[in-house]
Amino acid sequence: MKLKTFTRRVAAAAVALAALVPSTMSAYDFMEGGIYYNLNGQEATVTFGSQGYNSYSGNVVIPETVTHDGAVYTVTAIGDGAFGRSAGLTALTIPNTIKRIGDHCFAYCTGLKNVVIPNSVVKLGRCAFHTSGLQSIVIGNSVKVIDEYCFQYSSSLKKAVLGSSVDSLALKAFYDCPALKDVTCLAPVPPHMYAYYSFGTYSGKLTVSAGSLEAYRNDPNWGRFSYFETLTLAQTLTIDQSMITLHGGETQQLSATVLPAEASQALSWPLPWAR
Repeated sequence: MKLKTFTRRVAAAAVALAALVPSTMSAYDFMEGGIYYNLNGQEATVTFGSQGYNSYSGNVVIPETVTHDGAVYTVTAIGDGAFGRSAGLTALTIPNTIKRIGDHCFAYCTGLKNVVIPNSVVKLGRCAFHTSGLQSIVIGNSVKVIDEYCFQYSSSLKKAVLGSSVDSLALKAFYDCPALKDVTCLAPVPPHMYAYYSFGTYSGKLTVSAGSLEAYRNDPNWGRFSYFETLTLAQTLTIDQSMITLHGGETQQLSATVLPAEASQALSWPLPWAR
């Protein structure tokens, strides 16, 4: 009887210990160009190499499509925990095919400094950039919800640009970000905020469109910012040539016109859609 009891206790202890040891089981369908993928029909999701995470380093450029066994897949998501704890990740390019950025996918990426979320993304997951090394973030115009704890403890984050479709900031989305003193929100209506707990500090500057200034000033949460600035949003961008042909070594000067004239004329080249 005592032997049976001892055996059961040893088995239970073994199970408990196994739960504490990180698994190295493969979590991906294939790897191409240093990036791990899972497949879902004709779409591919970026994932990690093992359940130990820390799968990436250096400058990672996610492609729009990836080929595997002769088939072409569109890369549409960055899965939960995909880049988690990849402290050596220093730069990231996200293509315009990505629709979802999952939970914890860049958590503890302390070497990642600047990220631009393209307009194709509609969801930023829970704790997506938690405890990251970000200094600036630009969130594209299709993201509606910035989920809870998304950027919490990103202590180096100084500047955040929120796109025009953001309508909700969840609990502690930008909490415990003491360096965040420059926030731009392009949404015409102040997004819903989880009381005043979406931001940890309101001592900086909030920039909004001129027509939305009073709405933000009068909002019980957004109105907490120390001071406000306004901007005029660009309505059109025109390039002086619609098509050019270049041969090896040739260059061509292009000119761009931004209207209205009072909108910022600053452009970053190459434009993301100019290929």
